[in-house]
Amino acid sequence: MIERHAHTGTDSLRVRYPNIEIAPNVTTTIVLKDTDAATAANYDAFFHAPWPCEVVSIKESHKTAGTDVGAVTLMIEKRTGTQTKTNGVDVLASTFNLKAAVETYQEGTMTATAANRQLSIGDKLGLETAGTLTAVAHVVVTVEVRRTF
Repeated sequence: MIERHAHTGTDSLRVRYPNIEIAPNVTTTIVLKDTDAATAANYDAFFHAPWPCEVVSIKESHKTAGTDVGAVTLMIEKRTGTQTKTNGVDVLASTFNLKAAVETYQEGTMTATAANRQLSIGDKLGLETAGTLTAVAHVVVTVEVRRTF
């Protein structure tokens, strides 16, 4: 019997599949809980690729929508090497609207640029915001990746 367990996301390099060819796609979720989502500094890297993979889907939802008069958006970016926030490349064709209907998943449209969706070992995925996040609360982002060879 396999003991019940969980992973924090920071230990993904220790996860091993004996037959990775038959392993399911892997999902990772980041939650910016409650009012943490209203602070731009809380949006950063959340996934480090433990093996070559491709991002196949991204979903976003939030509990409270932004109220700023301007656009309030979220992009998922791929960062390589020592790239920091805003220096990566966009994984999505367009941003998530953080002023959209609350408690409703937005399905991201993947970029047509295949290289932007493909991660090498050690590449990161990060969150990048634009606009004033004033009222935004409890943002949930789920990313699905598929191992590539």
